[in-house]
Amino acid sequence: MTNSEGPYVKVHFRLEITDDWPPASVESLWAVDQGDGTARLDNTPWFVRGIACGDIVATEPDEEGVRWAGEVVRRSENCTIRLIVLRDGGSGAARQSVLNAFHELGVCGEGIERFRMVALDVPPTVDLAKVRKLLNHGVAKEWWHMEEGCVTAQWRTASADCCRSRDPLLGCRLRREGARERSRNRSRRVSSGTPTSDGAPHPPSPQLVGVLVRRIRVGHGSVTVRP
Repeated sequence: MTNSEGPYVKVHFRLEITDDWPPASVESLWAVDQGDGTARLDNTPWFVRGIACGDIVATEPDEEGVRWAGEVVRRSENCTIRLIVLRDGGSGAARQSVLNAFHELGVCGEGIERFRMVALDVPPTVDLAKVRKLLNHGVAKEWWHMEEGCVTAQWRTASADCCRSRDPLLGCRLRREGARERSRNRSRRVSSGTPTSDGAPHPPSPQLVGVLVRRIRVGHGSVTVRP
């Protein structure tokens, strides 16, 4: 797969896990090979902090040819904003309505069913004050929770009163969602006659990880989840 810049490659990011969040040890993103050991990211990250779509990162292949991300060489000045959609239980229709609303402001994004998440890619050319106003409005109306995955100085100064919209507890909320899902899965296993462990922590649901560590797709990228 190529475009006018060069071939597409997968760039892998190691994730720092705190209190079982994020639910992955590695996230991989599509990027365009720049031919000089760097790659321009072409995905909005779900879990990696401090990067955005369009950033150019240094990469280093391992002995198996897997390309691992290093430092950011050049910033795109895009922002990464992540939401947990609360309206209508975060249904597919609700996530799509969120994407549509931000698309009208020139903001792209995508949603995933797990954790009812939407990831937004906010370019510096849009009216950041309007974007932040909509984000704040949704937080106030309890339509979604919000996390700033990667923001710029321009974003921070767009509107002083918008900083109240930040939700530093997003990770905790996501962990609670994961715990509820694991509890539901345990209940299903009990009701179906499947034995459960005697006090040992249950792994995430088989739908998420299976028996062994494996790759799952998240939007256009993927993550490595842990059993």
